[in-house]
Parts: sequence; C-alpha cells; structure tokens
Amino acid sequence: MRVHPLGSPRQPLRVAALAATAILLASCGATSKSSSATTKEASASSAEQTTTPGTSTPSSSVPATPSPLSFSKRTFWFGNSSTLFEIDLKKATVISDGSSNELHVTGTATNLEKADASFDLSGFLEAGGQRYDVSGAGTAAIPGGGAKGNIEFTSALSSASFPLKDAVLTFGNQASNQSIVPFDEAKPVTSFKPITGVAVGQVSDNGAGTSWKVTQTVLHQDYTDGNKDKYQLELYYDFNWQHASPGGHGGYARVALTAPDGTSQTTDEIKGYNSNPGETPMSLSYVFTIAAPYAGPYSLTFTSDTSLYPTDTGHPGTIKFSMPAHG
Repeated sequence: MRVHPLGSPRQPLRVAALAATAILLASCGATSKSSSATTKEASASSAEQTTTPGTSTPSSSVPATPSPLSFSKRTFWFGNSSTLFEIDLKKATVISDGSSNELHVTGTATNLEKADASFDLSGFLEAGGQRYDVSGAGTAAIPGGGAKGNIEFTSALSSASFPLKDAVLTFGNQASNQSIVPFDEAKPVTSFKPITGVAVGQVSDNGAGTSWKVTQTVLHQDYTDGNKDKYQLELYYDFNWQHASPGGHGGYARVALTAPDGTSQTTDEIKGYNSNPGETPMSLSYVFTIAAPYAGPYSLTFTSDTSLYPTDTGHPGTIKFSMPAHG
C-alpha cells in the first residue's frame, strides 16, 4: 500500500480545523444571544417607560382644552314675560372628546317672582370672532319668593381651543334690553338690577268701606323682544272690601298708574272678594309697562266698580310714591 508523504500528521490538522470551526460557531451563538438579550432589554425598558404606574400618555386624538374659569362676581338679572331671575355664574368649562366640543357654565338662579318658575333662558356667546347659541336650564322648578336653584348653560363649540377668557355671554338682542356678561372679571357686567320694595306697606282707604294695601313692587327691564329702553312695574296688593254680609261677595276694581312723564294707564277690571274682619283679603297683581325714564314720582289710583260698590262713588283711593334711580 502506498503511504502519503505527510503520513499520520494529516489527522491532527483535521482535528485542529474542526476545533476552530467549533470555536467560531460558539462565538456566533454567544453574539446572537447577546444581541437578542439586548433587544429584549430595550423592549422591556420601553414597555416599562410606557406603563409606569401613575402616569399615562395622552392620546393625540383628544385636543387640549383651556383651563376652567371660576367666577366670583358674574351676577346679572334677566327673565321673560313671566319670570325674573338673579343669576350668579360660578364656573365655565370646555369639554371635548375629539369629535365634539361643548361649553358648560354652571351657576345659581334666584327666583324674584312670587310664583314658582322653571329656569329656561336662551342667549348667545361671542369669542374669537365666532358667535354661538347658548341654552340654559335648571335642575328643577325654583320656588317663588327668593328661592335659589342650580342652573347650567351649554353651547356647542367649533373648536376645543376656545378662547374662554375672551368670551362674552349676552341675553336679549339689539332691539331689546340686554344683559351682557364678559367672562373676564376685569370687565364690568352690563345688567339692570331690579328695584324692589318701593311703596310696600302703604294703605289707601277711601273711607267708604274699601281699602288697598301694597304688598310688593318690582321694577325691572321689559324683556319683551323689541321693547328696548322700556321697563315693567309689577304691583302686588291686597284688595279689602267690607260688606254687610260675610263671605262670597265679589266685586271689581280698576287700578290706574300715572308715570313720571305724566302718562296714565288703567288696568282692566280685576275681580276681588270682600274681606270683613276675620276674613282673608284678596291678593291681586298687575304689570304696567313704563317708558324711560323710570325714576320719579308715581301715583296709583284704585277705583271700585260703583254699580257694585254704591257707597264708593266719588271715593277713589290713592297711593303716591317716588321711584329712585340706580347710582
């Protein structure tokens, strides 16, 4: 048999080559494991940063909104044909879910009328060159006589980045009396504060068995559309007519008001009942519309229906008083 010149030394060389190959593979495996471990650590670190307890990453789909505004001196007065409220704003907040934006303004309303009333007033909001409709509602009917209830105004906005502090809330249009309420408390509120209590307690006795006692007066702006610079005087009074026979006797009377400008207006006949001693008098009310200026001397003249009150003929009752001006 022919022997290769290198003979037996060829086997150790082969072993050495195999060993080198094994070392190379081991080195590659270690590098792969090290790279995989580094990737896992980075991934874990990233996950840890994202889910750190007590923190959250805001969604880019929900836009930022302005900070809420709290109010301490945003009080105004407004109403309609049958209501009159003192309204005190407390807080304004913009709420957005990314698809819709709303303004919410909370506060309280004091019912200045004697009867219970539901709060339902509408106005408009202006800011950033835009105008928005505003609607207001109360949580429940507010009892009369000065009771207070919670209310809220809402408005749909075009943008979540609404310039809240620049907003101005207005009730009434340019042809009517308005209440104007800037959200910036450095700016004044424009609103007429009602005048109450004038002539309360005054009694007119015509000396012939009939008397009238004023129980409340309220002078406020006329909130009827188109009645700019006009006012309303709400008159509440007790009608006392003494009759020889107790109970069940009704009659009619008229009330005439003469305003500071000399003009007079007379009510339709208002029905009342006799109130002999021990009986409850009839409480009545009427609303007079007055053109500016409202301040000055007034005269109330009460006249009975002489066909039913023959002894009252020629004996009207009169109450005179003066309405002060604001300021």
